[in-house]
Amino acid sequence: MAYNQEHGGVVYSLTRMLRVISLCSGADQFRNLEPTRLVVMVRNPLIPTNENSTLKAFRRARWQAKVEQVRARLTGQAADLLCYWDVQDLLMPKASHKIGYRDVPLASIVGSVERCGDYTRGFLPLKDSDEYRWVRVKEALSQAKPLPPIQVYQVGEVYFVADGNHRVSVARQQGMAHIEAHVVQIQTKVPLSPLDRTAELVLKGEYARFLERNRLDEIRPGADLRLTVRGRYGAFERQMEAHRAFLALDQGREIPEEEAVGDWYDRVYLPVVEVIRQRDLLQGFSGWTEADLYLALCDHRIALAEAVGQEIGLELAAADLARQVGIKTPSTKARVGQWFRRTLTSHKA
Repeated sequence: MAYNQEHGGVVYSLTRMLRVISLCSGADQFRNLEPTRLVVMVRNPLIPTNENSTLKAFRRARWQAKVEQVRARLTGQAADLLCYWDVQDLLMPKASHKIGYRDVPLASIVGSVERCGDYTRGFLPLKDSDEYRWVRVKEALSQAKPLPPIQVYQVGEVYFVADGNHRVSVARQQGMAHIEAHVVQIQTKVPLSPLDRTAELVLKGEYARFLERNRLDEIRPGADLRLTVRGRYGAFERQMEAHRAFLALDQGREIPEEEAVGDWYDRVYLPVVEVIRQRDLLQGFSGWTEADLYLALCDHRIALAEAVGQEIGLELAAADLARQVGIKTPSTKARVGQWFRRTLTSHKA
C-alpha cells in the first residue's frame, strides 16, 4: 500500500488479490490476469476527488517557487517578500489613515505583515503546509465564489498583506491583474517601490533617519539626496555643520539649523548638481544618483587639490572626472590639458 500524492488517495495493488480470488472461486476471468498494477482511488476526506487539477496547480506553484529563487540568485533580482515590520523599524512611519476598499495591482503587492517568509516575491508558496488552504481558495476562485477583500498596508507604491496571503498567491497564479482590498496608507518620509529589495530598504532607512535629523524634505520640498552606498549620509551632515559655522562667522550671529540646511542646499549642493547635469556626468556612472556623484566629485576635487598643491575649480574637477570615465565633450580634453600645462608652468617658474 502506498500514498499517491498526485491524486490525494490510497493506492492498492490488486493483481495478487484477484488471482487468489480466481483460484478459490474458479473464476477464470482473473486466472490469466496480466501482471499490471491495478489501482482504486479511495477519497481523502479532506480533499474531494474533483480537485486533482487544483492539487496539480499547487504543486506546480511550489516548483515555480524554487525556479524563481534560483533565477533570482543568478540575476540578482529580488526573490523574497519585503517584511512590514522591517519598514516599521527602518522607515519610522509617521501617520496612517484608512483609504477604504479599492482594487490594487497585484504586481505591487510585494510584502507581507506576518508571512513574508512563506512566499516568494511573486507570491509563490514556499511551504507544503499551505496546500490545503491554497487549494480551497483556488477552488473558490475557479468556481467564481465570492471571497472577502484582502487587507493591506500601503507604503509608497508597495502593498503589504495583512490578511489574504493565499488569495493573493492564487490570484497571481490565475493571471489576475488586480484584487479588491481594504487599504490603510502608511506615511513615511521615504517612499517604497515594488522593485525595492531588502538592501534598498536598508538604504532608504538610512535616508529616512537623515531626513528626520535635518528635515531637509520639509525645508526644501522636492530635494532628493538618495544614495546607493550605505554609511555616506554623514558626509552631507558634516558639510551642513561646516556651512553653518561659516555663515555664523561671516554674519556674526547664531544661524538657526533650518536656515543653514536650506542655504547649504541652495548655495553648495545645487551648484555642483547643476554642473553634473550640464556635463551629463551620470552617463559614466551607471546606477548612481546625483547625490552619489556629488560626493564623488567633492572627493575628486579634494584629491586634485592635494596632488597639485592648490585649490581646484569645480568646472575643472568635473572636466577631469569626465575625462577619467571616458565622457567626451567638445571642451573637456582641451580645458583639462590647458589647466595642467598652466599648472606645471607656474610650478617651474
